[in-house]
Amino acid sequence: MEKEKVLVMGQPQGDRCGLSVSWVLRGKVDYDKLCSEWEANGLPEEHAPWEPTDTASFLSALQEFYTKDSAGRTSLYKKNILVRTMKRGRYAVVFERTVEANATSQGLGSRKVDSLKHFTIHTAYLCPTSKQPVIEFNDDNLERCPEDLHLPTHNELSRLFQKHKRILDHREFSKWISHTTTKWLQGQALLGKGGLYYIPEWRVHDWELVRDIFNKASWCDHKFRQMPAMTAEETVEWVLDQVINESITKIERIYDSLEGEDLKARGLTTKRKECEDLLERLEDYTELLDDRIDGIKEQATELKSSIALALLAQESDLD
Repeated sequence: MEKEKVLVMGQPQGDRCGLSVSWVLRGKVDYDKLCSEWEANGLPEEHAPWEPTDTASFLSALQEFYTKDSAGRTSLYKKNILVRTMKRGRYAVVFERTVEANATSQGLGSRKVDSLKHFTIHTAYLCPTSKQPVIEFNDDNLERCPEDLHLPTHNELSRLFQKHKRILDHREFSKWISHTTTKWLQGQALLGKGGLYYIPEWRVHDWELVRDIFNKASWCDHKFRQMPAMTAEETVEWVLDQVINESITKIERIYDSLEGEDLKARGLTTKRKECEDLLERLEDYTELLDDRIDGIKEQATELKSSIALALLAQESDLD
């Protein structure tokens, strides 16, 4: 039987050793309401949701402007205009349309085919110092725009940017909830890069709080799926394999960075903190891992000692 099927099989609640969870996020989240709900439920401030980034807020502002016209109605041109990401935080607003072209030169006789034509209307970016929108129009291409296409002013984009500074896009809170699941809730990704997570029994209550808080602060329902993770032997083995493999990978990565880089005190302190977090995580899984945890804990402890010695050596060099 496949391990994935064992993980989601129904069993009495008392046999549960945690949850297997996944989610599909969409729409927007009210950041202020999310933080208010977080605080009201007494959840730790250091793990509170991340504030919307300027980059994501500005992109959302551009996308909203070209989705609606100046009167707030859905624009006829929204299917023709794309906001493309460029380098160094810039965006290009491109007008695209399909035109009929002669395909003779392509060896297709006199057959007519559709050809995609596009041109850049303007670029836009946030000024690094003032954090205000900057719009650079392409004068040659402005004449090619439809006459009734409304183009943005500085004030219009500024207003939309400030609005989206208080709104979390689903791409941003997806990163945060994955981080929170694995770091604060001590969850374990079961499919390598994510998508399905194991939440240990002792953090299920906090997970359900996070799920409910997100739904309260959202303008549409997200799909949070959760099923009991059972104590079936294959299921436990699958979870533990992921914990062990991930821990070994982290230890090897830290060793490699110590050997390949001339780390200063700040870098060594960061590596030591990573070791402490890893040991704390393994301690939480001690009840499930039993004696299989000893070897990994020993490696992590030795690594932490090596980092401490390197820090002492640096301090003595400074004396």
